[in-house]
Amino acid sequence: MFKHAWSVVASSSVVNREDNSLSLFNVVEGMNVEVQKAELDAFKKGEKIPLTVPHEIVSYIYRDDASTKQSAKVRLDFRGPTGKKASVSENNVVFEMGKQNVRVRIKVRGFAVSASGRYFYDIYLFDSNDKAKLVASLPLSINIEANEKN
Repeated sequence: MFKHAWSVVASSSVVNREDNSLSLFNVVEGMNVEVQKAELDAFKKGEKIPLTVPHEIVSYIYRDDASTKQSAKVRLDFRGPTGKKASVSENNVVFEMGKQNVRVRIKVRGFAVSASGRYFYDIYLFDSNDKAKLVASLPLSINIEANEKN
């Protein structure tokens, strides 16, 4: 049985090869995004704006029994303020024999938004029967503003 310990949104992360320690940089809870006035006008009409904002979702998953090699499936969805979801990533994570913990680092280049508001990264962990269980919802407040220079 796999268990979720924690997840976080960060601008980037680095794993030290010597001691396998993880460093998270710029943990993200929200974003203020400036767009051109024309994009803002389209946005106000309900059109989606694609945003290029590289970041990562880092999760720590563990298991109690490390006597065998096992794999787990993790899915990441992006959910908007209205509840509409878009699947971002689905990954198989391998626990080698003798290993109880694994970190999952999912790099995201950006996303499309249709309104300012609170978005969520929903993280699902699948059981041995391939049934998904929501293990974390990471809130991300997004505020869209017009770039006054243009």
